[in-house]
Amino acid sequence: MPDPIYAPPAVSAQSSARDRLLASAQRLLWELGYDAMSPRMVLEDSGVGQGSLYHHFKTKKDLAHVALEGITDSLIARADEILRASDRPPLQRIRDWLSVPRDALKGCRVGRLVNEQAIHDAAIGDPVGRYFVAVQAALRDALEDARQTGELRPDVDAVAVAAMLVAAVQGGYVLARGSGDPAALQAALKGAWQVLEGMAGEKYQKQG
Repeated sequence: MPDPIYAPPAVSAQSSARDRLLASAQRLLWELGYDAMSPRMVLEDSGVGQGSLYHHFKTKKDLAHVALEGITDSLIARADEILRASDRPPLQRIRDWLSVPRDALKGCRVGRLVNEQAIHDAAIGDPVGRYFVAVQAALRDALEDARQTGELRPDVDAVAVAAMLVAAVQGGYVLARGSGDPAALQAALKGAWQVLEGMAGEKYQKQG
């Protein structure tokens, strides 16, 4: 099962109209993307009346922006929880992040929007960019910690390796969706980890 953070939030009939609209928008953004999502779809999915939609959000773009900000916040918080955990060695934190169960065929809730025309609009592009900057920073810091503790070689470029790890996850999603085979994502993540292990320092090699 995918990690709950990597899925839209559950709502009940007792949830506010605004929360139901946002949950539906988050789900449809993941399943269909921004361009294909329509206000009518959000209304039908949420069961909320049209008056409530435009009471809370002036336009489709406003709704999508708030929904996407919520997605970004939750994914960044989850990445920080794993990658900045002080009770685990740095490389273990990175392996834990790579190992989080993901829905390979549905794609990244944020990353799949980069191919939308709307990515050039700040309302959509800014939350997406914020997610990638934050996750790469958390990975970079974990990699720097690993260098300082001797788990990685001192010549490892933490910025470049952080970008490679994010690219492995996003590229794995593309491979899985393109081939229809969820194992493609796991293969990409396994390969990324093996590359990282190849950069191990003396401390990590002795532990192994």
